[in-house]
Amino acid sequence: MPQLNQVDRSIFRRMLRRVCTVCFAPIGLAPRPLSGETRTSKIKYLEQSQFSLVAPCSCCSNSGTLYQKGPRRPCQGSMERDRRIPGFSIRRSEACINVKIGVTFNMLEVVRFLLSAVVVEAHIWPLKIPWFAWEAVFAFYTLSGFLMTMTLHRKYGFTGPGLLAFCINRILRLWPAYLVILSITVAALYVAPLGEIYGLLRIPQTSGEWVANFTLIGLVGSDFSHMVSMPLTVPNSWSLSIEVVCCGLLMYFGKTPRRLLALAALGATGVTYSTITCGQEAFYGQYCFQNRYAVLQAGFIPFSIGGLVYFYQPAMRKLLGKYRIPAFATFGLAFLLSCVSAGPLTIAPFIGSIVMAALLAAYFDPYKPGGVIDFIGRSSYHLFLSHWILAALLIKLSPLQPSTFPLFVATLMAGLLLSGGVLVPLERWIDRRIRQTVRPALDQNGCAPLVGVTGQNPAIG
Repeated sequence: MPQLNQVDRSIFRRMLRRVCTVCFAPIGLAPRPLSGETRTSKIKYLEQSQFSLVAPCSCCSNSGTLYQKGPRRPCQGSMERDRRIPGFSIRRSEACINVKIGVTFNMLEVVRFLLSAVVVEAHIWPLKIPWFAWEAVFAFYTLSGFLMTMTLHRKYGFTGPGLLAFCINRILRLWPAYLVILSITVAALYVAPLGEIYGLLRIPQTSGEWVANFTLIGLVGSDFSHMVSMPLTVPNSWSLSIEVVCCGLLMYFGKTPRRLLALAALGATGVTYSTITCGQEAFYGQYCFQNRYAVLQAGFIPFSIGGLVYFYQPAMRKLLGKYRIPAFATFGLAFLLSCVSAGPLTIAPFIGSIVMAALLAAYFDPYKPGGVIDFIGRSSYHLFLSHWILAALLIKLSPLQPSTFPLFVATLMAGLLLSGGVLVPLERWIDRRIRQTVRPALDQNGCAPLVGVTGQNPAIG
């Protein structure tokens, strides 16, 4: 790297001072705005731009971010080369991107684990607040919608080879851990009658049921009665089935905001129809809740919300920063309404999506964590899938009693052990040996093909 004395030191000090101002500003939903910057011969940028120091990138775009040089990282935007100073690259726009100081993405990894813990609590140590778990599930959908839309735009693109690589890597990311947990569950159910402890633990009886449980396709339908008749060997796999289908839909609908809005409208229409045509059976729940929650079309809206956050993250971050107190008040009021009267059975899941959207807009940075934080993020997925069979085995093999706090803690610990001992090493091996060989369709600069999205002006169409 060239020495800093090759750069106008006064310019560099001014830039560094403003980066630190954002970095150490009081904790809030957005960094403080930077204004009054002057144009220089070596560093040119728009007035009231905001810069951030993030993960290394050698691509180029107009995404409004200050990047450190380093190993190549996929990125979004224009293919025009950045103006550079030694060690850094300036990108120009009015985008407001958060400063990467090692906490933003890490915080979201911890949030993922906490959401999984909320789901485990609702099933293993129920405190009669199940709507927290419903909110957590829809928050997961929104997070997945954001990440998959971002991945498609920044890494794979929407060409045939890129979409094929995306599908293969999704399979390699989701199925290995699921198949291990499925195998453990089937073996345990054949050895011991664990279905007596948790009735949801069932072994498929027909070839069609085995195929559905293996592929995750067909576990959920447009009506809740379909899932009631389907034995789910891994009880929470129904939500994973919804996620798989929605990821497939994003390969088309995730290309532009207009298409995402169409997907949300499709989901709203489907949920309205399933509510109107809801049967009288008790398993639908009060207000036909299950026909708006555990059906295929229920995932369309939160996935669309996540995708739209990807397109409008800079604008949302500015808005949340400008109206911080009203935003907190609105979220608080919405959360209270979701906890009273008919709220838990009507609006509660969507409150989870809205809160996750706000967190993504305010705190997300495209930085891949490592070490303990990476383990925490990965184990949240494993815990979400495995907690039923782990709790049943703990009850069978120990004096722990159902629906107790000690069982809840023991299940969390067992989930972490399963992740650390088997699933995370397996996933990392697959990442190194297989997934890295499935290369997306990148252009000559190492970026996904441009799909009409530059800075804050996403193409609509």
